Amino acid sequence: MFSDEAFAYLKMLVENRHHMSGALIYRSLRDMYPDESFCDDTVRAAIKSIEREIQAAKVKHLPQRRTFEHVNDRWEVDGSRSDFFIADPRHNDGVPTRVPLIAVIDCYSRSILWACYSFNEDSVLVGQLLYNAVRPKADHSTWPMHGIPLELGCDNGKVFKSEHARDMVRSLNIAADYSRPHVPQDKPYIERVFGTIHRQFEDTLPGSCGPDNKGDEAVSAATFREVGGCYYDRKPPGANREPARLLTLDEANQRLWRYIAEEYHQNTHSGIGCPPVLAWVGDVWNVAGRLDYNDALLSKVCFSRPTTRHVRNGEVRLNGFTYGHNRLLGYHGMEVSVRWLPGDCRFVRAYDDHGALICEAVAEGATFIHDDV
Repeated sequence: MFSDEAFAYLKMLVENRHHMSGALIYRSLRDMYPDESFCDDTVRAAIKSIEREIQAAKVKHLPQRRTFEHVNDRWEVDGSRSDFFIADPRHNDGVPTRVPLIAVIDCYSRSILWACYSFNEDSVLVGQLLYNAVRPKADHSTWPMHGIPLELGCDNGKVFKSEHARDMVRSLNIAADYSRPHVPQDKPYIERVFGTIHRQFEDTLPGSCGPDNKGDEAVSAATFREVGGCYYDRKPPGANREPARLLTLDEANQRLWRYIAEEYHQNTHSGIGCPPVLAWVGDVWNVAGRLDYNDALLSKVCFSRPTTRHVRNGEVRLNGFTYGHNRLLGYHGMEVSVRWLPGDCRFVRAYDDHGALICEAVAEGATFIHDDV
């Protein structure tokens, strides 16, 4: 049996174990209380009992599921590891890798404001998410969601609690609500969206591994084979079972955005009884003011700091890409200030000496997200 002091110490170890094994907890307990008599089996039984108490306390104090009256009342943002492998020559030497999926959703309509796959999870990615979630999308008919939420439910991880991420949310006048550690029930809506994407979308992709895969360590010759510099899944999804090349990061994102706009938003959601796009369109005009946003402020919050570039023949060079626009022809031989969205290589914004926006210059062939830039 344990003394009160020994049991309190054991409980502290279990509550803050941080991947400590049972054997390591036992040794630590023995070192702290060498005069007490307890065996390994007794300690393991006590650990299980303490873990049950901790789990029961979490369930007892779970918050009641909130209801929302309008769109943009509350958004939830989080990340989840994907259930498929990609092989991108720009990352990890093209070795098959599982990448995080990051998404922002509206809790009232269950619609997705923005989502993407990315190799890096940092405050720069939070800026990309906010920028693309707040601004209108190119395909407004199938993806009309945008605006400024009253509240943003965030994960408790360092990505969303960094000073940079806090400043971005605060500057946009959004109230941040951080969830409790290891309690996914604090963000029930986005957790369900992740489950839907994993089951309905990712299971159809080449390299799908399912949720029980052990991770990147499970990639081996038994799972993938390399032919001509590309990796092929031995048993890809699809009726014909023909070998399919693993997707690159850009290809995975393009498919994801098409699925969101054409399938997820159009299919009836059992939680609200209608497609998310109808729920959004049917209510958004009740709170039309929440669609307004300050583009200059949004760019200042999410874009990089300005850098100076020389204009040559209506073009500027940045990060290995050449960006051109007809309006830059009038600035040949002059210097302009350039700002860009980190990770998004498609365009840059050029400003004159007075800080006025000249244009959004586009790079031909540049794709959405490049984490190595």
